[in-house]
Amino acid sequence: MININKNEFYKNTLTLSSGLILSQAIPVLIAPLLTRIYSIDIFGIYFVYSAIVVILSVFATFQYEITMVLPKNDSDSVNLLALSIVISFVMSAFLTLLIFFFNQTFAVLLGNEKIAPWLFLIPISVLLTGIFQSFNYFGNRFKDYKEISAGRVIKSSITAASQIPLSYGQFEKFGLIGGLIAGQFFSAVYLIYRLKDRYRILINEISFKRITELAVEYKNVPIFNTLMGVQNRISNHLPFFLLGHYYGLTIVSLYGLAHRIINTPAGILSQSIGQVFYQRASEIYNEKKDLYNLVKTIYLKLIKVSIIPFVILFITAPYIFKYIFGSEWALTGRIIQLLIPWLFMMFLNNPITSIITILNKQKVLVLYNTFLLIFRFIGLYLGFKIYHNEYYSILFYSLVGFIFNFVICFYILRISKNKSKIISKNNKFETVYNNQNT
Repeated sequence: MININKNEFYKNTLTLSSGLILSQAIPVLIAPLLTRIYSIDIFGIYFVYSAIVVILSVFATFQYEITMVLPKNDSDSVNLLALSIVISFVMSAFLTLLIFFFNQTFAVLLGNEKIAPWLFLIPISVLLTGIFQSFNYFGNRFKDYKEISAGRVIKSSITAASQIPLSYGQFEKFGLIGGLIAGQFFSAVYLIYRLKDRYRILINEISFKRITELAVEYKNVPIFNTLMGVQNRISNHLPFFLLGHYYGLTIVSLYGLAHRIINTPAGILSQSIGQVFYQRASEIYNEKKDLYNLVKTIYLKLIKVSIIPFVILFITAPYIFKYIFGSEWALTGRIIQLLIPWLFMMFLNNPITSIITILNKQKVLVLYNTFLLIFRFIGLYLGFKIYHNEYYSILFYSLVGFIFNFVICFYILRISKNKSKIISKNNKFETVYNNQNT
């Protein structure tokens, strides 16, 4: 039996999970209230806005924040922190100009002119997301998991606490988006404050020269990881745009609620294990130890903890959701059933995919994500073109995601196993060589 107090990996995972449980639970707990005080169209705009922010947030730091755990010395990490924050401000300014000149054009492309006024708030959300993520990974380097967890809880708490009162009077249309921005702001401020002792002692190490050198050294991250991140997030959020364009805001709202609800239990463990896994896998890789055993172990544990909850959710979803969220949202349960095959496989893969970055296999993932995006688009389009039915579109989209995630699961196992074999051979050679020279 595992003693959590003596096992650092499980202890860190538990710390992050406890924060995630609370931060994920808050939006779910208030969702039945929000679905009764906000109209379904307002939810549709909110989900489209959130999807845009999630996609554009990849450019907020060009993914440089994930490199902070990789350098051997802390001074390089704080320089990467500075680089990420500078990029966030530059990208936010660029987005502001872009939206100022092409606001209506973007709204037309989205097939929803109601979103036009809210596009001006996107640069603020992208900036705050970039800052939060930068300090999140900076804290991850120093294993400040309590602060990271608290930051997530603050974001959810402030968002919920703002969205309820903003639902009344003239602020109703602004309520959901305004609450989200409030949560993003206060969570970013909290991490900046709580981690100040970490970067204060290193702030004199920041230099333009070193920032430039590190930007070049880790250039594969913005080149490949940003491209992969954009592809992956567009793929995962494509239904918010195409369903809205084909079928209207109502189905976007139903899909958005279904996606949020099912991702809550999945996200509790997946994100926590993923963050701790990335830090641990980086250590194992640098120490030239067995990566395959870690990958295989995490996959098996994820299957054990998730299979029963997913099955229960699949069976009960259609019967319970209309009572929880109101009759207007009854079809959410049916959509959840369609999404479960994809989301189950995604839950297994999400914590582990950072191994691709560690092993520098980003080129393969770029190709994978390209085909995934293409086939997901085809799935959504065929559901509309052939059946003119939103449920067929969602079903085809889910099946494509399931198949591709199944393939990447075996790829991750194979590359980690091959790397472990190479490391094992090198270690044996070094042992023999050292024995011969002693």
